[in-house]
Amino acid sequence: MINRTRKQHSIKNALIAVAVTSCFVAAPLYAQNMSQPTPNPSMPQPMHSSGTTTAPTQGEYGKSASTLNATDRNSLRELAYANLSEINLAKLAQTKSRDDKVLSFAQRMLDDHIKTQEQLQQLAQAKDVQLPSVPDAAHQTIERRLSALSSEQFDRQYMERAGVVEQRNTHRIVMRINRHAQDKDLRTLANNLLPEVDQHMQMARQMHLEKYGKKPSEDMSSGK
Repeated sequence: MINRTRKQHSIKNALIAVAVTSCFVAAPLYAQNMSQPTPNPSMPQPMHSSGTTTAPTQGEYGKSASTLNATDRNSLRELAYANLSEINLAKLAQTKSRDDKVLSFAQRMLDDHIKTQEQLQQLAQAKDVQLPSVPDAAHQTIERRLSALSSEQFDRQYMERAGVVEQRNTHRIVMRINRHAQDKDLRTLANNLLPEVDQHMQMARQMHLEKYGKKPSEDMSSGK
């Protein structure tokens, strides 16, 4: 009887020792788990070191740290005014003209100048410049005068004004930017636009010569 009691007492002490040891082992693990925050499925989780992220793009030019100086800003806006005028005059030609060649030229002007406006806007956004959304007062006056003409009168004036005079003025602006602008991106854009501006002027002069048998009153060479 005594031996059985001693044996039971020994077993009880052993069980107590195991329980105490388990507490000491489990405590650090519990503390470690409590120190780590529970992931929140609604929050973005950090990537592993092997992961990659793609930075948002800012267009062809990127978000430049430098901004345009006052002269470059004015030149960019001036170019935008001229370009917007070409777009409006081309749209006007599509409603006024009955000549297939004039209509074809107007469509070409519309397509090309819309693309140019997109390039100007892209650069302006990168350089934090607010571009105009409508032509300036001088160009609006030209548009009103042309809109009052008859179809035949309009064709001739449109080819001279939008086809030669305005393209010559645009050529002058682009050349000035290309030579004197301080911003490299602005100079690059101007340089890229030059061949197209020259082509537009050549097209207008050739069409005017074929249709009216003489060169337009405003020769593009005087604008260089």
